[in-house]
Amino acid sequence: MTSNQKFRRKDIDCLKGLAILAVVLYHMGILESGYLGVDLFFVVAGFLTVPKVTRQICGNQFSYVRYIWERVVRFLPAVLIGSVVCLAVGFVYWLPDDYENLAQSVIASTAFLNNVLSAITTRNYWDSVNDYKPLMHTWYLGVLIQFYLVFPLITLALNRSSRLLKTSSEHVIC
Repeated sequence: MTSNQKFRRKDIDCLKGLAILAVVLYHMGILESGYLGVDLFFVVAGFLTVPKVTRQICGNQFSYVRYIWERVVRFLPAVLIGSVVCLAVGFVYWLPDDYENLAQSVIASTAFLNNVLSAITTRNYWDSVNDYKPLMHTWYLGVLIQFYLVFPLITLALNRSSRLLKTSSEHVIC
């Protein structure tokens, strides 16, 4: 049994399963508010990430580069496969203007910035034009990776400033 399996929480797995089911039912048109499953995923990601990062920072075991690398390596293969498939299908079936938009989305998705591209171009996730963007839903990964990038930096800065301003044996973070 690996250490990851040893500490796996089945209650959290159930929550993630409910979130997946809600999102799938939403996209099938069955559950009107199923998009809230995405919010549940954000809460679970924060619930799992915050204590782990804080613990590692307090124990002086945190490597920002390793932390980011592990997260990107986990998501990037699926994004790349999805992007290649979309580019191949789009090359055969789409008009040049649509294919150009797809290429922009592929670049943004592989940089985990599709949420930024969407904010710049359509400014409205619910716009019907997004129905024709197969990588539109990678906005979630963009927000998640951006959280993974920013949260540890804030935690490191708070920890460092609390050590510099230390007047007692307690720190703000640790």
